[in-house]
Amino acid sequence: RESLQRAEAPRCLRQILDSAEVRVFGEEIAACEDCPVCRLHCDGRTMAVRLGFDGELYGVMLASLPAGSEIDGENRSLFREAAEDISFALHGLQLEQERQRAEKDLRLDESRLEALLQLNQMSAATFQEITGFVLEEAVRLTESKIGYLAFMNADETELTMHAWSKTAMEQCQIIDKPIVYQVAETGLWGEAVRQRKPVITNDYAAPNPAKKGYPEGHVHVDRHMNVPIFDGGRIVLVSGVGNKDEPYGESDIRQLTLLMQGMWQIIERRRADEEIRRARDWLE
Repeated sequence: RESLQRAEAPRCLRQILDSAEVRVFGEEIAACEDCPVCRLHCDGRTMAVRLGFDGELYGVMLASLPAGSEIDGENRSLFREAAEDISFALHGLQLEQERQRAEKDLRLDESRLEALLQLNQMSAATFQEITGFVLEEAVRLTESKIGYLAFMNADETELTMHAWSKTAMEQCQIIDKPIVYQVAETGLWGEAVRQRKPVITNDYAAPNPAKKGYPEGHVHVDRHMNVPIFDGGRIVLVSGVGNKDEPYGESDIRQLTLLMQGMWQIIERRRADEEIRRARDWLE
């Protein structure tokens, strides 16, 4: 697939994929270097056809036959019918996966709305209780294992770590955890601020120029995603999650962003209510 996207696919493979017809290769195929078709060719003849349905390409199907084998029209027809059956089955599996993903996204959206409803009912809760509840919900909704929440200062130069999820605190062995981080000195987790957009890293072990490593005893990270939350044009907080079993995607970004935006709106509303109350008390 990567070779095809770079337009570097071997000639014989391109011939198979360019047509819905069955292709037959003889001795000439052995001259094609670094090709998956050639590696399966053996010393006889190779019959090949692409697997695809409704514009979607799934791969190729190959049959390596003994030298001297006759491939008549009936054999070609049977081979193509088998490929069409497999392609239709793969198409059905793809539709079922898409349906399951849609149902899962719907359930996650409902869970997020329930969390925000519960959050709105926490009238007597402290600021710490509110942020702790939202952070644990963020970890749950994104199917992550760890999470954190950091607030940004006015000029967007410093991040103050406010809370880690319970699982992250249990796993972290750093005794003196830093609280305030200079954005310019942060590693990969600061990219959400520098790029001013959500950042997903599904292979945290892979080389990355933005990485600065983490201290001994830090929670091990396999996957990571964090999002900046804006108030107007200013970033007010950054929230991140990590170590989901599957790769993070757009659905995870949506869940985390909407949940944190809802939390920030509630925090700001409570702050405004407190200012109004203090002003009223002063006037009285």
